[in-house]
Amino acid sequence: MNIKTLPSEMNSFSERIFNINSEKDFNKLCMNLFDFQMENNPIYSAYAKIILKGKNPNNINEIPFLPIEFFKTDQIICTGGKIEEIFLSSGTTGNQSKHLITNLEIYKKSFRKSFDQFYGNISEYCILSLLPNYR
Repeated sequence: MNIKTLPSEMNSFSERIFNINSEKDFNKLCMNLFDFQMENNPIYSAYAKIILKGKNPNNINEIPFLPIEFFKTDQIICTGGKIEEIFLSSGTTGNQSKHLITNLEIYKKSFRKSFDQFYGNISEYCILSLLPNYR
């Protein structure tokens, strides 16, 4: 895949994520996203190649997860991705994980759709929370 096509490819994935209608759709998209990450995410690709030992996964259960430690030591992002926001973990172990966000709208849409699906319209709720002082 050419780096110039990265934004359009990501837009295609983000549209498909919110239009999954079956387990078959979900599994197919997972396999497509795995291929995309292998081609465009150097940290994930290097890790997955070691874990998979040259084999390709045949189903989603064979796709390796990237350990959280990598988010503490490396920049996990696809080549050509532009960072829009950085989410930091609390760092309770002394070292914060960094989640580099290239499209904040996907996050917002995901949270809204998930909340609506499980709880109903968010406008009917008042949410109060107490968070630590992140710096």
